[in-house]
Amino acid sequence: MAWAILSLASADEAAVRRLLPHPRYRARARAWLRDHRLTTDAGRLRSRAIRANYEGHPSELARLRGRSDVLLTGVSAIEVVGIVGQSSTAELYAPTGRRGTIIAEHVLAPGPGNVIMRWIPDDVWVALDPHGHIAPRSAVLLDLVEGDDPRGRREALVALEAL
Repeated sequence: MAWAILSLASADEAAVRRLLPHPRYRARARAWLRDHRLTTDAGRLRSRAIRANYEGHPSELARLRGRSDVLLTGVSAIEVVGIVGQSSTAELYAPTGRRGTIIAEHVLAPGPGNVIMRWIPDDVWVALDPHGHIAPRSAVLLDLVEGDDPRGRREALVALEAL
């Protein structure tokens, strides 16, 4: 349900239909979004992914961000809120089924490092239709709000209020 709500907030009706094929559940998602504010109820959407932190060699970050099986989010997609610049951290969504491959190919080690992975169940990943290489706008904004960058957090809160 979390991804359906985020897709609704990002105005991606096609993704909502793929995520929630039954009209009754789509109506529930719309009601949730109507009755809640993303800025204050973001914690209820944490089930959208399992977050894991890793240490990665700095030379791997560009390759990691450029993979076709990841979606940029948070500081890796900070331009969504109009901030230009490259972070020394990679923040990404990826399908859970690719976890072992991604970790091995980029030699990622668990730890409070420079890579934030948000693992999404494979069935949800397919429904998101991740051809744009950037996560849905509302997910990027929530990840920025949860992040450590004060400017990104401030701009994301403003953008979430406007959704």
